[in-house]
Amino acid sequence: MERKLNLAFNGFRIVAVNTNAGPTSLERRWEPDRFMEVAAAILHRRRNVRFFFTGSADEHAYVEAALRHSPKVQSHAVNCAGLLTLGELIALLERSSLFLTNDSGPMHIASSVGTPMVALFGPESPQFYGPVGPSRVLYKDISCSPCLSMYNAKLFECPYNARCMKEISTDEVLEAALAVLSSPQ
Repeated sequence: MERKLNLAFNGFRIVAVNTNAGPTSLERRWEPDRFMEVAAAILHRRRNVRFFFTGSADEHAYVEAALRHSPKVQSHAVNCAGLLTLGELIALLERSSLFLTNDSGPMHIASSVGTPMVALFGPESPQFYGPVGPSRVLYKDISCSPCLSMYNAKLFECPYNARCMKEISTDEVLEAALAVLSSPQ
């Protein structure tokens, strides 16, 4: 993994970012431009970070498009979507100082290896599916959430345009991310 990503740990901290939530639940995704806004603000305050954006091979173009909209972040980032094996993803997450993620499979992997994270929830309940360990969960608990459950096979189309995710502000995510980065590793 270190050779593949050309990692030489020269004093920088790894921030892994998962802008995706899998192909079946677009409602779980926080907007990619908002992830870029948070990453740019982190970079403005902490120059010693590098971002590694994760995802499947099918998500590589999605991540690349998001990175193109933020040249400042792109110059400090690697698009790992589709490049890593499961073992390499685990190794990256173990070395990360922060994992910024939607509710997703990689969130659970990061949780299992103790990666400090900020996890964004909307259509599912963090009380049932949230990470354990060093994490900050952002969840608005609006009246229609959670709407995804085993009773609807987690395939519900939101009539409110994923309001539960849109109400999570970039300021809240940035504050949580900086708090995680400031805590002892």
